[in-house]
Amino acid sequence: MANEDRIAQRIALAANVSQIGILALAAFGYFYTVRPVYQRDLLEEEVAKATLRLDRTNAELSSAQDELKKTSADLKVARTELAATHSAFSKELLGQRQRTVRLFFGAVAPCLGLMLPPPPLMAPGETPPAAVGPQSAFDIPIGACLRTALATYKSSNHIADEDFHFLSDEIESSIPKLERTQKRFADQDEQVRDKEAADEAASNKRYKAAMAAGQMNAITAVEGALTESMQRERARAALGPSPSSLYSTAVSSEVKAASNRAAGKLVAK
Repeated sequence: MANEDRIAQRIALAANVSQIGILALAAFGYFYTVRPVYQRDLLEEEVAKATLRLDRTNAELSSAQDELKKTSADLKVARTELAATHSAFSKELLGQRQRTVRLFFGAVAPCLGLMLPPPPLMAPGETPPAAVGPQSAFDIPIGACLRTALATYKSSNHIADEDFHFLSDEIESSIPKLERTQKRFADQDEQVRDKEAADEAASNKRYKAAMAAGQMNAITAVEGALTESMQRERARAALGPSPSSLYSTAVSSEVKAASNRAAGKLVAK
C-alpha cells in the first residue's frame, strides 16, 4: 500500500512537472515564435503606413515644387515686364524733361526784337516820332533779357530744379558770346543805317533843290523820292539778310544749342 502511494505521488509529481514543462515550452514558443511574428507583422504594417505617408508627402512636395517653379517663372516674367515698363517710363519721362528744356528756345523771341512793332511809314523829309522803348533787337540787352526769360520760363513751366540748373548754366555760359555777337551785328547795322540815312538825305536834298528851282512840283518830287527809296530797299534785299536778321539767327542757334546741351546732360531717374 505504501508503495502504491509513493508511485501515485511520483506520477502526480511527474504530471505536474510535465505540465510545468509544457507551460515553459508554450512560454518559450510564445516569446520566440508567436511574439516575433506578431511584432514583425505589426512593424510591417507601421512601415506600410509610413510608406503611404511618405508617398503622400513626396507627392505634396512634388506638387509644391511644381507650384514654386511656376511661381518663380511668373515672378521672373513679372520682373521682366516691370523692368521693361520702368525703362519705358524712365525714357518717356526723360524725353518729356528734355523737351521741356529744349522748348526754352521758343521763349527767347522777346530778346530778338521779334515782338517789336514795325517802324511807322513816313513821307520823305518827315520827322520820325520820338522813340519809346527799344526800337530794334540791338536795343535789348541780350544777357539781362535771357535771364528774365529764364525766370519767366521756370515759373510758367513744370521744370525740375535740377533740369533748370543745367539749362541756366548753359545759357549763362553762352551770354558772353551772345553779347559779343550782338555788338558785332549792332555795329554792322549802324553802318548800314548811316549809309541809308546819308543816301536818303542826299535824295531829299536833291528833290528839294529841284522843287526850289521849279524843275518839278511837290507831287513829282515825293513820287521820285519814294521810287528811289524802294530802289534802295530792293538793292539792300539783294545784298542778303540784314544784320538784324543775321543776329536773330545767330542768337536763336546759340540758345537752341545751349538748350540741347542742357537736355543732353539729363539722366533717366
